[in-house]
Order: sequence, then structure tokens, then C-alpha cells
Amino acid sequence: MPHPILFLGSASFYLGLLAALTSRWEEADTHYEAALRAHDQLGARPFLARTGYEYARMLLRRGRAADRGRAVGLLDRALATARSLGIAAVAQGIEALGPVQAGGTPPPEPAAAAPVPEAGRNVFRQQGEYWTVAYEGSVVHVKDAKGLRHLARLLAHPGREFHAVDLEAADSQGKQATPAAPQGRADGDALEVRPDLGDAGELLDATAKAAYKARLDELRAELEEAENFNDPTRATKAREEMDFLVSELARAVGLGGRDRHAASHAERARLNATRAVRAAMANLARANPSLGQHLSSTIRTGRYCSYTPDPRVPVAWEV
Repeated sequence: MPHPILFLGSASFYLGLLAALTSRWEEADTHYEAALRAHDQLGARPFLARTGYEYARMLLRRGRAADRGRAVGLLDRALATARSLGIAAVAQGIEALGPVQAGGTPPPEPAAAAPVPEAGRNVFRQQGEYWTVAYEGSVVHVKDAKGLRHLARLLAHPGREFHAVDLEAADSQGKQATPAAPQGRADGDALEVRPDLGDAGELLDATAKAAYKARLDELRAELEEAENFNDPTRATKAREEMDFLVSELARAVGLGGRDRHAASHAERARLNATRAVRAAMANLARANPSLGQHLSSTIRTGRYCSYTPDPRVPVAWEV
């Protein structure tokens, strides 16, 4: 059986990224030109668009007299390719540089270029509107999102549990730069009392539950009659409706017969935090499959979220 072929682009492209990050302009220029030629010869249009975009950004940062004209040409071609292929991330990045194509001033760059993580270092750090994530020698840059901020808190405290309410509250308060100590379960598993912000009421009220139970009694009698008369079609329909009613009752009633409430504060936090973290993990997995596999096996989401790597293979993160 033939093995699948995975193409990650020319090595010159990644060398160009690294050189540009450290302001080694001549090296970046050489590597990007080589990457453009390689991707053009291979017909790798997605990589050609991405290379043109990154090359243009480097030229704008360098700011020489002839760089703007070269950058505008690269951006025009990259934008056309990105739109035709549906590469939204590249197209949006180029459109954000719209003032440059119109002869305006490019968006301001950070005062100092971000240092390139050394090989073997695992980095998960926010720098302006983007995060630099380095894992097993691979470096990616992803746009800021709530799920990334949640992940940073988890990675900063391996083995510690964060209540979903605390993750959401910390994020809404703007504590995004430096992960704070978890508040959901402090040392000694002590729990902190949280205010109840209300809910949308019981999933099923008493009248609805009584109607469900009455209908279940009817269905049991109908099922018994259908089996006595050897009527499998009628019996199957009765069983299916019974299963549905039982599942609805189980969803609405918890342990000890306590009614579950819809849209409770803790439940909303659980859903929001889980959705945000999972979306961020999926985005990172597309950029770095090895990192995606690591996170999927070590990140736990739910009412309590945590990062729990294998203690036999410790992983240190710089957050």
C-alpha cells in the first residue's frame, strides 16, 4: 500500500521566517526568494500565497526605498491566490495591510522582534495580538483567542485544576498577559464559594414530569399488548418512544431526584470554556499535529479543566 505524502512547504520558507523574526534582513530576503521559486516550480499555490504574504511583511518592516513596491506586488499576487483557494487567514492578513497597497503607512510592528525559541524549548507566550507557540522544534504563530488564554493558564500549572467559572471570570477581567494561580481548587483541594448568577429554571416542571410518567405507563401497557398479539412493528414504536421519554427524564432529574436547571451559571461556564479550549486546540493541531496530539492526550475540559502530562515524561512550558 503506498504511503501518503505530506508536504509542509520549502525549508527556505521557514528559514525566512526565522531570519525575519531576528531582523536578519539579507538572509530572510535570500530564503524567501528561494521559497518562492520552489513553490512556483512545484505548483504549491497555497504555500506560494503564504510565502508572498510573509515576504511582503518582511520588506515592509525593513523599509528600504525599493521595498514598498516589491511588497505591493507580492501582496497583490498572494491575495489573488488566497482568494481563489479560499485561504481565509492569508487573505485577511493581506487585507489588514490595505493601507500599504494604497500608499499609506503600514500597521506598526512591535518595537523589538520576538526572540526565536531555542530548539528543545516549549513556549506558549502571547506577544501583542498573536501567540508564539513552540513545541518539539516547531514554531507557529496564531492569532489571539480566548481558548489560547485558557490553555496558557492550564499549561502554566500542570496537574492543577481550574474551575470553568474561574477560567471564564479571569478572562473577562482582562487577566490575559500572565496566567494567574488557579482559584477553583487551591492547595489541599479547598473549594472557593462562588456567587450563584441564576439559571433559566427547571428543565422539566412538575406538570411535564407527571405527563411523561403517565405516558410511560401507557406505553408499557401498549408494549405488553403488542407482544401478546405478536405485533413487532407496534412493539418497536412503543419501545422507541419509551426510550426517548426515559432519556428526557434522566436528563432533567439528577441524583436523589433533584431537578436539573437549564442554563445555570456553572453550566454556561463549562460549555463556553470547553468550546473555547477545544477550538484553540484544533487550530494548533492544524499548524502542528505533534502539538495537537500532545494537547489532546493531556488537556481535560469540563466543569474542572486541567493539563496533566505523563509524569514519566515531564514537559516544561515557558508561558
